Amino acid sequence: MGPPSCQSAVSSPTGADELLGLTGTLHRRLVEGAPLATALRDARCDHYADPLRRITGWSFVALGTG
Repeated sequence: MGPPSCQSAVSSPTGADELLGLTGTLHRRLVEGAPLATALRDARCDHYADPLRRITGWSFVALGTG
């Protein structure tokens, strides 16, 4: 097995709290009936004030239609 393609975060802790906050909001919006793109936008907006959560939100990508 070769070296990882990116080692920039090898010594960085994972952002479990940031991920859980974002995915929790995303899931809640989806359950409420929002389309994926809208739910993701709303989840990002809900966590925009915290710089780490904002960056975490931008790591999520929604592909597809609708």
